[in-house]
Amino acid sequence: QDKILDQTTTGVDLADYRAQNKPTDLQTGTAQVIASNTGSDFIVKVKNPNEKQYAAFSYCFTASNEKACGADFILPNEEKNIILLNSQIKAANGTADFDITGITWQKIKAGDIPDWDAFKKEHLNFTITDPKFNSYDDSVNYLEFNITNNSPYGFFTAPFDITISQNDNVIAINR
Repeated sequence: QDKILDQTTTGVDLADYRAQNKPTDLQTGTAQVIASNTGSDFIVKVKNPNEKQYAAFSYCFTASNEKACGADFILPNEEKNIILLNSQIKAANGTADFDITGITWQKIKAGDIPDWDAFKKEHLNFTITDPKFNSYDDSVNYLEFNITNNSPYGFFTAPFDITISQNDNVIAINR
């Protein structure tokens, strides 16, 4: 429970400050299951509506009365797909339940990063060009594309989540 600081000592009501600066909850879409012969992949769109807070969180997808869990993060004002690949759960294609089981919020320090949008634009500036969906034969397909890092920063690794959709329905995901 928050304690209210003595007004004469500091002039700050900590409980009121926390209430006024509480992050807005993450927004989640409908989770999907993509079944394979060996298990299932899961995907859900998550949005962080907060301008100055990012979140690290743990989550679980539930399908066929089984849970598959993981952890991820989301940056301020970001909307991204949360994916969990190669789950051992045998589930049919369709929807799944998605629950955030724990979350830690962190405020971006204005002294370190005064303008988050400018910082993000400068540091996370990639361009994808020439996407092609190709086939070797009727059973082997692959995606080919070029990616350019337009920022002045070199990245040792840059994981990308790739989704293939048909009529707004995700049919394949990979990282």
